[in-house]
Amino acid sequence: MSKGQTLIKITFILIFLFSFFISFSQSKINYSLDQFNDQIKSDFKLLGIENSETEILSSTINNWKQSFSDEDKKKFIEILNFLSSSNTKNYLAFLYYSDWILNNLDSKSSFADVLLYHYYFIYSTDKPARYFQLLWEKINNKHFVERASHKINYESTFKVSVDKFSNYNIYTDEGNDLGVLTFNFYNSDINFLTSNENFKISKPNFKFYPDFNVIEGSDGLISSYINNEQLDKVEFVLNRFNIDLETGKITSNETKFNSKKFTNILGVFDYLPPKNLGGPANKFSFISNESNIDFTFQNNIRIRMGLALEGDNLLTKSLEGKDSEIIFRLNNGKKIIINSHAFKLDKANISSPSSYFKITHNSDSLYHPLVEFNYNKITNSIEILNLEGPLKNTSFYSSYFDIEFDPDFLRYHLENDKVEFGMIIAPNQRPINVFSTQYYSNNKLNEMSDLNGINILKATYTYFSKIKRKDFYLTDLAYFFKTKPSLIEGGIISLWRNGFVVYDRSVGLIKILPKLRHYYTSHLKRSDYDEFNFTSLSPSSNNLIYDLSDNSMHFVGVESITISKKNNIIVYPKNGKVELNKNRSVKLIGDISVGNFDFNGVRVHFDYDSYLLDLIEIDTLKMMTKNNSKDSYNYLFNIGGDLFINHPKNKSSRRQLPKFPSFVSKKSTKVYFDLPQEYGEEYDSTFYFSIDQFRIDSLDKSSLPKFEFPGTFYSNNIFEPIETNLITMPDNSLGFNMKIQEEGISAYKNKINVYNNLLMDSTGLYMSGNIKYKTTMLFSDKVRFFPDSLTGNLDKGFVYKGSYKNEKFNYPPMELSGLDFTYFNLKDDYVYLNYDSINNNKVYAYDKNVEVIGDIIISPSAVTSEGKIRTNNSQFISDNFSFSDELLISKSTEVALNHNNHKSGLLTAEDVFFKFDIMANEMEFKSNFFDEQNFILPHYKTSSSLSYANWIINENRVDLNAEIDENHYFYPLSENFSNWNFRATNASIDLNSASISIQGIPELQVADAYIIPKKGSITVSEEFNISPLSEADLILDTINEYHKFTNSDINIKSKNKFEGQGIYEYVNFNNDTFNLPFSEFELKSLDFGAMSSFSMGIVEESSPILMEPGFNFYGKIELVANNEQLLFKGNIIPSEIKEFRIENAIPFDGYFSPGDELTLSISDGDGFYNAAISKNSNRLFFDFFNNPVNKGSLVFFNPSGKLSYDSFTGEYLIETLSKRNQDVYNGNSLLFNPKKNEVAFEGKVKMIDNDNNFRVFSSMSGKSLLDSMNINSDLFLIVDINLKRSIIEELGFAFNDIIETYGAPIAHDNEEDVLMRLSDIIGHQKTLAYENMILSEYQSLTESETLLNSTFVFPNTNFSWSQKNHSWYNTSVLNLSNVGSRDVNASIDGFIEIKYISDYDYVFSLFLQPAPEFWVYMSYDGKSLKTFSSNERYNSEMTSISGSKDKFISVNIVDENHILDYINSFRLRYFGIKEPYDLMSPSDTFLEDEVFKTVTDDEDDGF
Repeated sequence: MSKGQTLIKITFILIFLFSFFISFSQSKINYSLDQFNDQIKSDFKLLGIENSETEILSSTINNWKQSFSDEDKKKFIEILNFLSSSNTKNYLAFLYYSDWILNNLDSKSSFADVLLYHYYFIYSTDKPARYFQLLWEKINNKHFVERASHKINYESTFKVSVDKFSNYNIYTDEGNDLGVLTFNFYNSDINFLTSNENFKISKPNFKFYPDFNVIEGSDGLISSYINNEQLDKVEFVLNRFNIDLETGKITSNETKFNSKKFTNILGVFDYLPPKNLGGPANKFSFISNESNIDFTFQNNIRIRMGLALEGDNLLTKSLEGKDSEIIFRLNNGKKIIINSHAFKLDKANISSPSSYFKITHNSDSLYHPLVEFNYNKITNSIEILNLEGPLKNTSFYSSYFDIEFDPDFLRYHLENDKVEFGMIIAPNQRPINVFSTQYYSNNKLNEMSDLNGINILKATYTYFSKIKRKDFYLTDLAYFFKTKPSLIEGGIISLWRNGFVVYDRSVGLIKILPKLRHYYTSHLKRSDYDEFNFTSLSPSSNNLIYDLSDNSMHFVGVESITISKKNNIIVYPKNGKVELNKNRSVKLIGDISVGNFDFNGVRVHFDYDSYLLDLIEIDTLKMMTKNNSKDSYNYLFNIGGDLFINHPKNKSSRRQLPKFPSFVSKKSTKVYFDLPQEYGEEYDSTFYFSIDQFRIDSLDKSSLPKFEFPGTFYSNNIFEPIETNLITMPDNSLGFNMKIQEEGISAYKNKINVYNNLLMDSTGLYMSGNIKYKTTMLFSDKVRFFPDSLTGNLDKGFVYKGSYKNEKFNYPPMELSGLDFTYFNLKDDYVYLNYDSINNNKVYAYDKNVEVIGDIIISPSAVTSEGKIRTNNSQFISDNFSFSDELLISKSTEVALNHNNHKSGLLTAEDVFFKFDIMANEMEFKSNFFDEQNFILPHYKTSSSLSYANWIINENRVDLNAEIDENHYFYPLSENFSNWNFRATNASIDLNSASISIQGIPELQVADAYIIPKKGSITVSEEFNISPLSEADLILDTINEYHKFTNSDINIKSKNKFEGQGIYEYVNFNNDTFNLPFSEFELKSLDFGAMSSFSMGIVEESSPILMEPGFNFYGKIELVANNEQLLFKGNIIPSEIKEFRIENAIPFDGYFSPGDELTLSISDGDGFYNAAISKNSNRLFFDFFNNPVNKGSLVFFNPSGKLSYDSFTGEYLIETLSKRNQDVYNGNSLLFNPKKNEVAFEGKVKMIDNDNNFRVFSSMSGKSLLDSMNINSDLFLIVDINLKRSIIEELGFAFNDIIETYGAPIAHDNEEDVLMRLSDIIGHQKTLAYENMILSEYQSLTESETLLNSTFVFPNTNFSWSQKNHSWYNTSVLNLSNVGSRDVNASIDGFIEIKYISDYDYVFSLFLQPAPEFWVYMSYDGKSLKTFSSNERYNSEMTSISGSKDKFISVNIVDENHILDYINSFRLRYFGIKEPYDLMSPSDTFLEDEVFKTVTDDEDDGF
């Protein structure tokens, strides 16, 4: 059946059905009691179901007669009459349902009850049309509901009744309660099918209310498996349950839960089918009514719990909301108790995000009100996290230790005695904070104030003290203070977090804790408090170990413990370790700071109740004094005693008790002096006195008591032991003051003589007067003594010229003042004088000709200096100047020479040998290394690696040179020459003219050029200005040296810029040299970011250069240094073309290097037709690069691609590179030999100007001598005529038929020549695709492109151009590929002529004769097509379209005489054949061997 027939049939059926239902609803009459049987039969017939539904018709009539009561009949027909306008399916469903229900009625309801219910219900429902249809489907298909998310069905039978159902009953018009339709099931399964699982409720009794999609049932059982070791197989016994069929939700408030370890748990069951795949495996929910389940495991762990299933999770919550409790029983009577609203129990863990935690022991506990709890059953360990929730990061509390502390975690392994506390987040920055439970801080109290100045702590306590209740609500507190609860709730939460209250946010209940009262009364100074606190910082998070076995806490990372801020008592534990015991008792080893007293290395026991520190052992007691705000110490060693902090009932120091804090010593000791740090620790025990036991009260006072004890002073052999009194010195330190006799005393075993006074105080041991060493005399107000040295500040001093006691060394004359000095008592002793310019130090040598600025060392064999010297307006820096009576020498010197006309400096150098001959007044410098900055010449902004320099001061000249065999360089430092250098052998600075002459320069690299100075010399002045160069050579570039200039005048501006002019030597392919003046040099940025030198020269039109064989050039030539090719911007003249007109010169803008092949881009897209073959009236014209044509419409053939010249053949070629490289077939190519005056070409040609009715597409390979312009060619010709497709098909069929009858040679075998011509017309890609198609078998040319389905396609037929006759004509048989879409592929007889009348007018004539009895003729002149054929059907078809207007080509039918006139004229004109042509006997017409000159494969076509 066709598509059309099917559509008609469907449409007819739809019309029939629509008409049927319209007529059914309009013509159906109401049923009546007396005509029921006839009416129902009539209706069945009207509905067209009398044959298909005979059984139900019979049953209904039978029921009417035998089973229905009068009341039943009345209700029955009332429902039928209501359904009369409804659909057939609903109508039939009612009949089936009525028949079925008679046998399935429950005993408590009658058929009339059911019908009465349905009558009222269908009148009230909004969808009566399908009511019975849907109801019957549920009964017939045994399903309750089918939804995308769930399906619920049944398998057993049931009974129907009308029963009471909640508030959903139906009422009569009189208001009587009818009840609702009910399906009653007994001991029947309910099957659930969802996308995630299938299950059933086993054997319940239930009622299904179909009109409300609800089930009510009892005594059902659901069995399932839950992947939890406590559960495994579970059972839900549903005592009462409801099912909402629309959602599939099961609800049971009376459920009994049974599992592996839990039985008879009463609670609530819930199930809702999931909307999506996935999620938890268990989809049933259950929660117990009460938390009264006792669950014990591992003997020592008991849980008092509720039970809840949420997905795959087993939780311990219940409906009554009572917390669950876990108790872990530990050794020694301790317990861990965890309370939570709900614990999660799984295979490996028991956890809760919000739990109350407590460790108990007797009446004491350690607890936190709200933490995250996790017990790992596998590792038998507990982890408590203090990182989330409203009380995160708040304190744990311990009644045993009487502290609060705030770790991030607690970890405890139940088989261990160690509880770990530590920090998780930033443990290297966040410490555990530990505070006494009696701690009080004003700062903490003040933090409780809001922006309005209300202190929530004080406000809460005020309200608490007023109402005398420890619990009240937030709203009551807000009402009392006349504010909104939301404005103070944040403050209450802050109190909660700090342990002042307990706050239940769910109801707003506040409970007061003792800490609130403690803070408030402490604030009013009505109760005592302490300041005991410390922090524990541990990057490894092991801050605290709580040892349950001995009830001790062990802290690490404790930097200090504050015992009492007011009494200034701080304990510093050694290694940060602290042991904490009951009631804040502390044990440690460390240091204690009390006011001015430091107890170091103390074994400490802090007794909180007695409020004292038992200092069992003290390594050192340091007593600090102050002198001019400077701290100093006296020392006592190896003592012990008790440090009483304050009275135990005065820990907060509310009352001032003068004697506290106090220390009572238990041992006698020596007094050691706190020497200044420069004495060194090893000397502390060598300066001392001895005394007995002592007591010190008020340790925190600002000063020490006054002491005076006789004794012997020991100074570690600086002096012999001195008997004197130990007194309190003016600086509050312990010491003495002794006057020296006039002859002085010796020190350091007679190496130094000391005069005037000797003293000892906190600054050490010192004298006031003068000392003498060798020929040096030094005067000072204070000289301090050390065991190995003495130091002082020099008022004045002298070094006298000459030797000391006939020693070999002669000291230079020197004067000194203001220096600090030190004498070192070593094996090789010496005096060291420290120079400080800030203190106006002065050192002169050699009668003040040399100023010394630096430290000086005077020893028995030398005088040396470290620093600077100044002389001759210059400066020298060295680590070691050596002075003698006539020479000043330094082996490694920093030099800065200056001259009055070198403002920025004459010469600087570093690390050079320096010698100043005082008598000759000359300086010598020598570099110790090869360095680019051996000598820097600031005035000239340059440096050099030359290694020698000599300053002849009296001649005003500085010479620089080096060893002969060394390569050295200058490195300019000016901005224009930064990071640049050049080689040189020597230089000389004329200080008078301020210029430097640099010699021995091989070349200068400027940018990417080599500049070779004349005689290798340049002159440089200030700021490294190079004097202009003349007669210099220039090479570009420095890597490849592509370009050379001679006799150049150069002005170097910078390392990247030079100016001037030079002669460029251009050497062409024939080694002819052209000297081109270039006058511009510039550094330019290239496309890829690099820089390169640029230059330019001009070639005049009157004197062009032979750029390459075949091409002259004139114009601008540019070069870029790093490119061997020159950029020619001008015009190119084919040098082999005689009488070339300059206006036709070829513009050229491109790079070229002599010796390369020069190719020029030629494109008709640029309007370039100079090399084209064009139409000139009715002739073809060609003049290589002198064609004046300027219209593309007159171009017959135009080459494109690259123009090149072959000097061997003397030919110019225009061809694309892709075609030359044989990458493609297509492209317009032209070959011209000016000597032979011959042209050859191939590519796409324009034979005629196409119009809508007649189009020609062609590609040609041709050749001609220009003298005659007669062209011989191989032509691929497509002729597309606007004819009826049936004519073309009929014509193609006729050609096929006649050739099959007579046979003919093939026109082509897809040769390469055919593909080349084809690609010019359809393009390379399509030709390539066609070539791939014909690799295995022959394919018609029509397969290559739709254009090849044109009227006639002639591949590669020989054609010639007759300049005389102004026409193209074939010179061989015609190769016909196809006619339209019909493949012919035959060589046939025929004539084709294209005659040009003018530039745009032509006549295209065609005669084809594949056999004597079949021929066709066509001739088109741009207006109409003249035609005639031996095929009468063709003539008839062509005649039929001759009258069509504009749709097809205009046609004129001619006769045989017209055709014979054309043929005979053609033969005579082109081949000189006079014999008349016989259409019926054409066999002797085509004498190819004699007449047609075909182009063979062996003949050269020029390409």
